Amino acid sequence: MSDSSVSASTNDLGWGVLPASIVAKRSRNPIRGFIDSMHTDPGHAKSHIPLSLGDPTVFGNFSPPSELLNLIRSSLESQKFNGYVHSAGSLDARRAVADFYNSAGLAMPKLSDKVCVFFPF
Repeated sequence: MSDSSVSASTNDLGWGVLPASIVAKRSRNPIRGFIDSMHTDPGHAKSHIPLSLGDPTVFGNFSPPSELLNLIRSSLESQKFNGYVHSAGSLDARRAVADFYNSAGLAMPKLSDKVCVFFPF
């Protein structure tokens, strides 16, 4: 149920943010309490990687390798992939699927036009 008297404030990114509800203010996350109370030995040879709730990339963990970033940058700068892909999937993806199944000895047509790659929503 919404309350029309509640107004949203705007955060630094310009998003309208509603104030926390009474139920949200009363809630408690026992996992968060446990994780926040953990302490690691600062003299340990390996650093602590926080894998608790939230986005682990905030802490600088799991940065993509420079090779991947270079490939993405190159792909964007090529201007070849700025539109919609064919509805059956890209030709390269269809060829890869056909090649994979053929190399596994499964009966898959060699022709990539017989393969359809899709993401079922």
